[in-house]
Amino acid sequence: MNRHSCPHGVLIRTSLMKSVAWLANHQSVRLGPGITTSEAHYFASPVNRSIVTSSTPSLTLAGWALGGGHGHLNPLHGLGSDQIEAVQLVDAEGCLLSVDEHGTTRKHLDGRTEFSRSKDLLWAVRGGGAASWGVVASVTFKTHPVPAGGYSTISMTASGSFCEDGGEDFFTMLREYFSWSLTLDKYWSGQNVLVPYAGGPGACSLGWNINLFYLYHGAANVDFYATWHRFAKTIPPSITPTVHFNSYADLWEMFKGKALEPINPFPVFPPTPKTTGAIPSYLLSREVVHSGAAVEVLRRRIGKCSTVNCEMYLIFQEISGNIGSPQRGDVPLSPGMREGLFMLFPILPTLDDLGDYEPLGEYAYYSLSAWNMRDWQRRYWGNHYKRLLEIKKAYDPEHYFSCHHCVGDEEKDY
Repeated sequence: MNRHSCPHGVLIRTSLMKSVAWLANHQSVRLGPGITTSEAHYFASPVNRSIVTSSTPSLTLAGWALGGGHGHLNPLHGLGSDQIEAVQLVDAEGCLLSVDEHGTTRKHLDGRTEFSRSKDLLWAVRGGGAASWGVVASVTFKTHPVPAGGYSTISMTASGSFCEDGGEDFFTMLREYFSWSLTLDKYWSGQNVLVPYAGGPGACSLGWNINLFYLYHGAANVDFYATWHRFAKTIPPSITPTVHFNSYADLWEMFKGKALEPINPFPVFPPTPKTTGAIPSYLLSREVVHSGAAVEVLRRRIGKCSTVNCEMYLIFQEISGNIGSPQRGDVPLSPGMREGLFMLFPILPTLDDLGDYEPLGEYAYYSLSAWNMRDWQRRYWGNHYKRLLEIKKAYDPEHYFSCHHCVGDEEKDY
């Protein structure tokens, strides 16, 4: 189970807790911790509301949101943690903690209740991770109106090789793509899956595939096509992309056709003496993207691609660094998560490769990152870790709730 495994530990799965309760005339919804992305959109569709979720259909929302949470709607409505209005947790003594903007109510097993006006725990769960504070029983999320005209999407695929001028044309396209991304406002979000591959000896055996997906909040109007054309017209003539446009009345219409990912009971990319374990992550600021550092890092890494090790890259513009995106300050997130433009995930680099990625920045995404990672407290939470640890000690002084690189992990005696 990767980061949630520990000696003599008990894993509590909440995936079958799937309650749904609409509140405040559908302005909010209280969800059980087992509700997935697809299920959330299924329930939101009949009441014409949108819920900020992951872009992965089968991912449950509670843990996703408590860890920060990236997805299609983040540039417009904020991160997953920004959507949290209230949380119910069961602590190590079996008490039910109800946490909201008014404070924290603790209900004991004998029926006694205690109330504190402190909002420390609410602050901590809005980005401090899901495994440190108790067993999540429910999360209340704010909801949003479906935009007039629904949602519009662009899908682009292209492929090529690094033979002759193909390599330079590929990197020209990447430079133009990153430049275009800097012009996008809060109504756009996107994903870029970049797959270089080596088929055998020689430079001309090195090829590439790119799969681009962007979502626009609104109808496919003149501005929608004009914005896309600003990038499309810069693609070199040697590259012939295939492009599809689609429109959806709401997000359930978009998600209902997506297959759910199978559950893998085994550790994914376990750490070894030479590998990072799991998937490293880098949060790219607008300044890093503008500097061209991302293209140069990818050029350097792809230049080392071989049949033995050739990384693929997930590049997501799904946080809150777009023009006009909300950047809530009262949450315990790092500047990279709060203000970054991209999340970049290289698949399966070795520990020796990590130096090549240093120009991308110092921050990482809590919910998807390397097992072997130094200075993880700062990389996840910036200068907020000291306060998070104090709150952890106040609500779970014996560290009953723990995981690898979760708040308090360095003080846990396994």
